[in-house]
Amino acid sequence: MKKLLALVLALGILMSVGANALAVNDAIPFQGKFPISEEPIEMTAFTTDLYYKRTDFQNLKIWDYMKELTNVSFQYEAYPDSDISEKFSLMLTRPDDQLPDVIYRVGISNAEVMQLAADGIIVPITDLLEEYAPHYYYQIQHNPALKAYVTMNDGEIYGMAQLYYATNYVTPPLFVHEAWLKALGYDEVPADTEEFKQLLIKFRDSDLNGNGEKDEVGLIGTNFAGLIRMFGGAFGINTRGRGSQYLDDDENGNLRFIPTSDGYRKMITYVKDLYQEGLIYPEIFSSSIKNMTAVGEQNRVLIGKGSLHYLGANNRENYVGMNTMLKGPDGYQFNADIGYEIGTQNTFFTANCDHIKEALQFFDYFYSTEGVNLYFMGFEHETYEFDENGLPWYNDYVQHNPDGLINEEVLGLYVPWGGADNPSIYNDATFGNNMYTPMESSVCAERIKYRLDKEAWGSFNYSDEEYDRLAILEGDINTYVSDMRAKFVTGDADIEKDWDTYVATLNRMGLEELMGIYAKGLERYQKAIAE
Repeated sequence: MKKLLALVLALGILMSVGANALAVNDAIPFQGKFPISEEPIEMTAFTTDLYYKRTDFQNLKIWDYMKELTNVSFQYEAYPDSDISEKFSLMLTRPDDQLPDVIYRVGISNAEVMQLAADGIIVPITDLLEEYAPHYYYQIQHNPALKAYVTMNDGEIYGMAQLYYATNYVTPPLFVHEAWLKALGYDEVPADTEEFKQLLIKFRDSDLNGNGEKDEVGLIGTNFAGLIRMFGGAFGINTRGRGSQYLDDDENGNLRFIPTSDGYRKMITYVKDLYQEGLIYPEIFSSSIKNMTAVGEQNRVLIGKGSLHYLGANNRENYVGMNTMLKGPDGYQFNADIGYEIGTQNTFFTANCDHIKEALQFFDYFYSTEGVNLYFMGFEHETYEFDENGLPWYNDYVQHNPDGLINEEVLGLYVPWGGADNPSIYNDATFGNNMYTPMESSVCAERIKYRLDKEAWGSFNYSDEEYDRLAILEGDINTYVSDMRAKFVTGDADIEKDWDTYVATLNRMGLEELMGIYAKGLERYQKAIAE
């Protein structure tokens, strides 16, 4: 008990959301006026096509509405996500006068931003923001982390980033089949990791779905990396949330490379046992939303992580929120699956754009209250209605579509946000309330209470020389870590016998140099936050 208490005090566990919880600035009401231009303006935009495709990108209803509202329109050059990287690289080789006016919904790392700026392909918008993008500017001024993230080392801002303020994004929901849990003799999911494992074993051997087959799936998610984040806090790692995948600080405040830490080793050993015992979805390394939906429709899942509607429509009513926060063998018990509220920069203005001010105003609208509502909800009386409190809610056509379409698919005729980076704000009033059930919202709010009293980290900014080294070091090291993680879990590598060789290999690959660069990035980040 004393050991647990000491760990809790050292790590600063919160039992309620603390002072450093993610900023929820939300959107502000529209500050401008329409139309943006007295004369019609048409521009071009390079973009990622619809993931939940039901029409051509150009034909989404939102664009006709925005053209009428603003007198500004775009011809969209859209490519599927699977091709966007190749098409984007080819687009950058065009002569300057053949570049699109705007790069829209294409997630670009800060290293790439700096390179595009150095090449003269994109232009800074720093001095235009206050007047022509007041809604995005408001977010920058009121969120120090956002300002630090989008301000490059030359002091300029080039891009518009997506912002995640929805409770359901801050930490994802987990849910459990209530009747099956009780049938196994539990009133709630046990917190102790060993007892949690025993619960999954009992379910594996139960045939509670009554089909006579040994097909029970104790635990499922849409991908392996996302699923195992639910265990990080039980083993004392990921203290800076999921946005900083391999970097955090320990209880002494020391910068740490997570995949060589003792806590990581213990977590992977635990996950290996779950996987090899058949307690995790066996295809988890190639899982997707479609996989999770198929298994859910077959009535095979005890515990799921992600959106409840990923389980399909047949059995959702059987699930309740999993409030339990798992506690590991060394007494660690906190929520490490905390998101960084700033997503990738995704919208930029090229040197070929003759109407940057108008284009900036056009996309800035999607950071206003009205614009966020349009972007995520669609159109009143077609896809949503307002309730007595003025909150928008998807209507039955979206929530219970007669053709069996999920929400994102229904909205694929109206708005573009599904499945890509977007210049807008994911908030509770639109995205949170409507993409998740009240049960999910409730369990997310409960699980947030177990976050550490530390800021979540995202990507830091670096010098050109540091970015050049990161491109080499991170590419090799991250790939090796990911490959070895899978091998440790599946048994293709022996974590007991091969761990020292694994760590030595990382050191030979330049881990010490990588950590030195990270330390410089963290120092800049902390300085920018303090300004």
